[in-house]
Amino acid sequence: MTQRDVSSIATRPQAAEDHPQRPTVFVVDDELGILDVVSRGLESAGYQTKTFSGGREFERAVAREAPDLCIMDLSLPDLDGVAILGELAAQDYKGRILLISGHSQQLLRSVSRLAEDYHLKVIGCVRKPFTIKPLLEALEAYPAKTFTPTREDVVQAIRNEDIVVRYQPIVSLPAGDVTGAEALVRWQHPTEGMLAPCRFLHKLEEKDMSELTSLVLRNVFQNRVLWAKAGLRLNVAVNVPIPTVLDPQFNSELYRLCERFQIALDGLTVEIPEGEMTADEKRLAAALSGLCLRGVRVAVDDFGTGYSSLSRLQRLPIDEVKIDKSFIRHCATHSEDKKIVAAVIALAHALDMEVVAEGVETEATAKLLSELGCDFAQGFLYGRAVTPSELTGLINL
Repeated sequence: MTQRDVSSIATRPQAAEDHPQRPTVFVVDDELGILDVVSRGLESAGYQTKTFSGGREFERAVAREAPDLCIMDLSLPDLDGVAILGELAAQDYKGRILLISGHSQQLLRSVSRLAEDYHLKVIGCVRKPFTIKPLLEALEAYPAKTFTPTREDVVQAIRNEDIVVRYQPIVSLPAGDVTGAEALVRWQHPTEGMLAPCRFLHKLEEKDMSELTSLVLRNVFQNRVLWAKAGLRLNVAVNVPIPTVLDPQFNSELYRLCERFQIALDGLTVEIPEGEMTADEKRLAAALSGLCLRGVRVAVDDFGTGYSSLSRLQRLPIDEVKIDKSFIRHCATHSEDKKIVAAVIALAHALDMEVVAEGVETEATAKLLSELGCDFAQGFLYGRAVTPSELTGLINL
């Protein structure tokens, strides 16, 4: 591509100023020159663009923000395009995908068919080297129709209780017995159907997340009572943003829920995201210690994607670490991922912490994790997020 390719579209009618709600495009390629030219070309054509040079960073960003379109190079140093497509399928990604590669057209067609088997929407394949024109033509042939809610839409859904809670089973290794579950949110939208959290969570502000956490906790406590009556003792994990953990009202709410449902906090795990662990360490340690004294377990979620240090892990009262799925899904086939997973398990055990592996999808992965001494696992191999009654049925099988 040349500067002339970009300049030729600078006056196109789709320019950004004419479209305040611009479609978002994520571009991943390990060639920085391509990223720069594609980004400037798309911006000139009216698209809001983010670029990534690594596959792991890209797939995590897609999970968080659910862009309208992904432009993907198939050959990346850390995670190849086929693996990324598998990740997007697991996320139930609904946007459009444009594949680019220097490999043969036959390979592009094969990967495109694979993506369709994953129920992903591939709108085209472009071979390198290329100009910006075929990319724009592919985009214009498939106008963006991705549902993009506003913050107000999501907040209203929370207050209307259109946000529902589902439970993904967590099993012990190597036995595979269901010992707990993670509470996950979905949006039961009247026209769009069941929406995954990547479609709406990023719209919420800090105070909104606290409101959502309250909704989840009420559901969790209600179902813990029902499970206890059925003779089931399950540990239930809830994702809680660190600002909510630090809010004194969080402790007060837990106390009120215990009183209302007449159930103790034993069996509740608070998961804090590793990426937010840069908060005031003294306040965080005090807040988490108070929870632990009342019987709550503390887990670090998405471990390996954030910035936590060994010293921080030692200073905080952490019971378990959850290894991020981007390392787990390919640890049975990628030696580097296997080394990372093995190191995290060894480190956690040395610090008297248990380990949960997220995103386990194959028997080979489960076998390897068992051999490495991982304590628990969750993922599609053991079950997707289901209703409370469906979870009870899984346990009673």
